[in-house]
Amino acid sequence: MSSKTVSSTQGDVRLDIGRDRLGTFEPKIIPKGTTRLPEIERTIIALYGGGMSTRDIADELYRAYGIEASATFISEVTDSIIDDVEQWRNRPLDALYPIAFFDGFHLKVRENGKVATKCLYVALGVDNDGLKQCLG
Repeated sequence: MSSKTVSSTQGDVRLDIGRDRLGTFEPKIIPKGTTRLPEIERTIIALYGGGMSTRDIADELYRAYGIEASATFISEVTDSIIDDVEQWRNRPLDALYPIAFFDGFHLKVRENGKVATKCLYVALGVDNDGLKQCLG
């Protein structure tokens, strides 16, 4: 057995990891090299998507979970999804969506040091197979 500590929303957790003689054991739930659980990264991305700054996110992680995270670490996590976002933005769309829904909702966002209300518009299309897709 070997042990490692991972950060989670419940604080730091010490794990005992099984080993075999050949060194071929691969943990399935928490892969080798992982020092933080995916739920922390999802929380960071959700807070960032909600308009919080990296410093605000660091403060919130410490307040809620007792996790100390640097602004650099938070930036690395948020930057890790940029490729996924670009891939989604540039994905091919169907030529026809028989049904389309358009809506908007208002959010408070920080802009130039002030809080402003902005409208976020959403387009949802239903394709010929009846599958809903967020178009933008």
